[in-house]
Amino acid sequence: MAAVSSPMLPGRLGTPAMVLAQDPRADPRMLAAMAPFALDQAPAAAGVDGSSSLEQVLDFCAGAEPGFEGLFGALAMELAPLGGITKSVEVIKGIDGNDITLFIHRPTGVDGPLPAILHLHGGGMVILEAAGTGYDRWRDELAATGLSSHRRRVPQRSGQAGPPSVPSRVKRLHVSVAVGDECKGHTRDLSRCCFR
Repeated sequence: MAAVSSPMLPGRLGTPAMVLAQDPRADPRMLAAMAPFALDQAPAAAGVDGSSSLEQVLDFCAGAEPGFEGLFGALAMELAPLGGITKSVEVIKGIDGNDITLFIHRPTGVDGPLPAILHLHGGGMVILEAAGTGYDRWRDELAATGLSSHRRRVPQRSGQAGPPSVPSRVKRLHVSVAVGDECKGHTRDLSRCCFR
């Protein structure tokens, strides 16, 4: 009887030491954009883990955030600005009376309800601001397709408004269906809503 072998799993599932530059599934254009920043290689160890104190984790996050914002700024620097987009900032009251800042990008000259994406910053909610270059460009890209996009501002690291502020943000939309949520690095659900 012939021996049965397991199938080779893709990427690091099958080859744990593989780096992105070696992954045959990676788009060469993406790799070309990432290589100058060494993002196609294995990252250095974070220096924090599950046994680290809260203070150590917050210090790490405070140091990592400017680096990520700088990276997103550098990546966006060569992109042409997108026209035909109207941007606004709106502050709404949360169900607990807290202020929630929304960054809204819409196609210019379009009145009335639009399909919309409400982006909720989930996971640890400890780094990257809604006003940052990466998220600003992402909202512009969405608005250029005819969608309206909304993202909440990440609150200060202490006393953050998490899930209880979600109903307030969804209520701002005319139809409360599923919304996009970055949770532990995964986009869990992305559906359309109509902006009021």
